[in-house]
Amino acid sequence: MHITHNMVFRMKYKGLVLDKFQQEAISLIDSNTSVIVSAPTGAGKTVIAEYAIEKSLEKDKSVIYTAPIKALSNQKFRDFKLRYPNQVGIMTGDLSLNTSAPILIMTTEIFRNALLEDPQRYNNVNYLIFDEVHYLQDEDRGTVWEESIIFAPEHIQILALSATIPNVDEFVDWIQSVRKKPTKVVRETKRPVPLREYCHLFDQQVLNIKEARKKIPKKAKNYSKDFTPLSKNEAAQSILSEVLARNHIPCLYFVFSRKEAQITAVKCKNRLSLLSKEEQIHAKKRIEELAEMYGITNFSSRELYSLLLKGIGYHHAGMLPALKEIIELLFTEGYLKLLFATETFALGVNMPAKSVIFSKIKKFDGTSVRPLKPLEYQQMSGRAGRRGMDEVGHVYIDLTQDPISVNELNRVVSEQLSPIQSRFNLSYSTILSLYGHLGEDILTASDKSFAVFQKARALKQHEKKKKRMLLKSQRNLLKQKLAFLQGLGYVQKDGLTSKGRFASQVCGHEVELTELFFDGFLEGANERVLFCIVVALTFEGRKGGRYNKIPKEVRKLSKRIEKRILSICKLENMYGIRDCIKMPDFRLSSAALAWSSGKSFSSIQSQFRVDAGDIIRNFRLAIQILRQLKKICVGYDSFVGLVDNCILAVNRDEVNALRQLQVFSDLTQQR
Repeated sequence: MHITHNMVFRMKYKGLVLDKFQQEAISLIDSNTSVIVSAPTGAGKTVIAEYAIEKSLEKDKSVIYTAPIKALSNQKFRDFKLRYPNQVGIMTGDLSLNTSAPILIMTTEIFRNALLEDPQRYNNVNYLIFDEVHYLQDEDRGTVWEESIIFAPEHIQILALSATIPNVDEFVDWIQSVRKKPTKVVRETKRPVPLREYCHLFDQQVLNIKEARKKIPKKAKNYSKDFTPLSKNEAAQSILSEVLARNHIPCLYFVFSRKEAQITAVKCKNRLSLLSKEEQIHAKKRIEELAEMYGITNFSSRELYSLLLKGIGYHHAGMLPALKEIIELLFTEGYLKLLFATETFALGVNMPAKSVIFSKIKKFDGTSVRPLKPLEYQQMSGRAGRRGMDEVGHVYIDLTQDPISVNELNRVVSEQLSPIQSRFNLSYSTILSLYGHLGEDILTASDKSFAVFQKARALKQHEKKKKRMLLKSQRNLLKQKLAFLQGLGYVQKDGLTSKGRFASQVCGHEVELTELFFDGFLEGANERVLFCIVVALTFEGRKGGRYNKIPKEVRKLSKRIEKRILSICKLENMYGIRDCIKMPDFRLSSAALAWSSGKSFSSIQSQFRVDAGDIIRNFRLAIQILRQLKKICVGYDSFVGLVDNCILAVNRDEVNALRQLQVFSDLTQQR
């Protein structure tokens, strides 16, 4: 058989011998076809994305790479910047850098927003890459994936990368039905590094999962009365002694509480030291180097510092973002042997370990305590096993703290994943943008949703009446939202009003912000109060959280604003719409006032009982809204000046996302 150069190239790419599914996907990209890749965590999907990028650059075309979370967008920006110098830009809520670059990294929300604002800007795009496309079923944000696929210009090819999707054929059929272009599926079911799973049982034995199943009762109530759950500390000591004895490190220890991640890690400090003396010397130098580059003062006096010198760390969303990045760097560079982390560490960020421990296989999801979903378990357990380094990955499930039946265990670790479901739900901003372009034809947009496609497909072919009822119910919700917007004075028969045009350009809290602007609440504020108002719109306090009292400076204003937003919520309910508008939460006002007054972040941390990560995340969201206001309000010179001064006062030091990204980029370029 004659082997062409192209066939050899497909066998190896960038020095890697390609798996069959990678070769298949690359072949489809060569033919400029849309592709959906469904493969386990760690299977090597990024290689396919890189090939699509390079093929597009060869044609002098550009690529959009969307990711579900900012952390993953930032990581991809840093990775691609190393591979493709001067050709990569980024757009997230926090950052806009080199936005005319041929490779543009974006969060999916930002892409959707930019697409509705100006679809012509994407005329030269060849491939639109959706990383982690299974996020389409995310309760709060999944709709943006559907909207992006429905409204993306026809000439753009789609490359969607996902963890295993059981109903991938249905998903692809829907994409083909809305885009009218061939779309192919590429599947891989095998992990490149197989997993061995173990259970840490109530008698503190560690058995492989097959043997463990024989000892676990069929029902949780059948546990012996003598069963006494271990404390978190006892359970951690017991399972870690086994993992360390087997030398299954580095290890990721997943817990489902920020506080527990931190406390359990600190309790290990006096018992474990996982670095040799020589490694400690190198680690100390690297930690101090990183702390200096990130501008973290007095780091050596912190408890975390002494923990890191022993090769142990913790990572959760409540931490200072710069500290999280230092932890990530130390982990990838091999200085951390044991990392206690919440599940956010497993979402997209590619940092595998030799083993993974689950402290439990139940978690509190904001409403109730429930067993992990199989997809959640697969994403976290999928971090075990480093390709090219480990023959197998090891997964340990701790069952000593919480009695669980064998049936519950089997459901969690089952390979039978639930099919992805649509979360289509057009936001007010999207409806207004589309109404401005389409008028009443907007009603056909809801007909194209994955939700309608899924429901219609479930019905038998002859049940045309039920299909019509289904379409009617979808359209009715959209009509209710349009009627509500008309009631607010945003929509009229010939298009959008000035209020409607304003709201259509705001992405997130668009109705609340528009009403407050047109009622004079924003223009009548100073920089400090303006920041408080915008933070209140973005902030959602954690249940059980303790917050400082609302300061006197904004107390009366907060009552007036809450009354105004409540009237909008009541109007919304009158139109039969539930819970789209969120009431403002002013419980972060003390911190917002202190920060906008020039106080240091360390002084804020010492005064307020809110996690540093939560404060920074909400401040950055507020800055994102302020930037939108500045863009929308061109011509309102005094108000734009107010917004400018506000951004200048608050987008600094630890809150400045661009500064943080540049530090991390410089560090990765040094490696």
